Amino acid sequence: MKKQKNNLFMPRITKSEALEKLHLLLRLIIKPEQKAVPVEIKKQMTTTWKPISLSELHDEIYKTEIELNGELWNFWELIKIDPAKWTEKKYGHDGGGFWVVAICGTKIIWYNDIEDGFNISDYRTYGQIERYYCNQDELNSAVTRLFDLVKFGGEIIGQAGPPQNLVK
Repeated sequence: MKKQKNNLFMPRITKSEALEKLHLLLRLIIKPEQKAVPVEIKKQMTTTWKPISLSELHDEIYKTEIELNGELWNFWELIKIDPAKWTEKKYGHDGGGFWVVAICGTKIIWYNDIEDGFNISDYRTYGQIERYYCNQDELNSAVTRLFDLVKFGGEIIGQAGPPQNLVK
């Protein structure tokens, strides 16, 4: 997987952060009486983001599988599935959905390729992610968090919610 390195001149920002900044900029540029985005701005809005490929996702999974052992390995073997694209109504359209890699009860582990990380979400209908999260966890962290939830009960903690509108 290609990861952009942070440096002093080119900080890494997520797609959702970039879109939020773009929306703010558009609100400043477009006058209230205008109904459409000017053509020159529409051209600048195109993105070079591409969803993760299945082979890149398998590489991420393999990295985790060689690290897991004991109870976590056994748990992973029980919950993992062949990666499948699931829909997510708010942010999942651009890449054709998100890759789900594990199911445990009503919880799934899925890869958010917009934010480059794994997340745990609920689902009610098979094939549909209930809530978008933007954690940037490695797969082993998501597996460990879900395992701890099953083992000790309670709630998933440390969920990074969807982007928030900073301008009211």
